Amino acid sequence: MILIKKYMINTKDHSKKNSLTITPDYDTVLIEDIYIPTSFMQRPPRKCKVRRAIDFYKKHGYFDKPVTIIPETNEKGLPNKLVLVDGYARYKAAVYLHIKEIKAEYITYEEYERRIKQ
Repeated sequence: MILIKKYMINTKDHSKKNSLTITPDYDTVLIEDIYIPTSFMQRPPRKCKVRRAIDFYKKHGYFDKPVTIIPETNEKGLPNKLVLVDGYARYKAAVYLHIKEIKAEYITYEEYERRIKQ
């Protein structure tokens, strides 16, 4: 089973009658299930970025954005590992704070390539 981004539909928008707004809803993943690529380990985030993420979490009880991961699959099409592609500072902050789960946005490799080219 490959997980994809889910969307919640908000029908309580009082500014316009009968309008729907779509906001992304993210899944939570276990920190231990996230694979960190070697390129991230070689260049860790600046301490100030991690500190900012820690301070934000302590103040609000959540991170400002989810981490972005690509679910890699094996030859049978089953999820093999969750590769972190964005949000390394938030990941490091979660590890520092001993948080077991973190919000994550699932994207495909094609979506990742498209985002890089922008």
